[in-house]
Amino acid sequence: MKILTLLFTACALTVPVQAQNATPAVPDRALQHFDTDRDGKLNETEQQALDEARKNLRGKIDRKLARLLENPGPILLEKFDADKDGKLSGEEQAKARGAIKARADKARSKFDANSDGTLDGAERSKAREALRGRMNGSLRGQILNRLDADGDGRLNEAERAKAKAAREAHAAGSAP
Repeated sequence: MKILTLLFTACALTVPVQAQNATPAVPDRALQHFDTDRDGKLNETEQQALDEARKNLRGKIDRKLARLLENPGPILLEKFDADKDGKLSGEEQAKARGAIKARADKARSKFDANSDGTLDGAERSKAREALRGRMNGSLRGQILNRLDADGDGRLNEAERAKAKAAREAHAAGSAP
């Protein structure tokens, strides 16, 4: 279930929602990264680079979702394996994919306070805080809170190295 929650949140935080017939919104972070001539707007070349980056990100998310559906866990099987054969058929995967994307869209729209179709920095921060709040009650969340020295909700290289050393020390039978 935790992987589904993380996948939903990743989708919600990375893929912007756009209203039909609206000009695509460009989040401040994207503008800072792709506005190479620093004129405050994206020209055609810069917009193409942004579109390509979004396409690659969507592809990455779709590949992760495909791997999840190819090797579904017990929660996905319970919910979407209609014929109870222990795997998801093409039709069952399509239903699961649709449900996951709908849930991600709902989560994304929940945090889009200004209804511009995309999550800006402040909105993303609120979404991350909400996810951290949900994770705090879980074992994974408790472990993350203990190891995340800088409190950014992620483990950087130093924090990962420290966790690995602690895990190895524990496995060897000595205290970290």
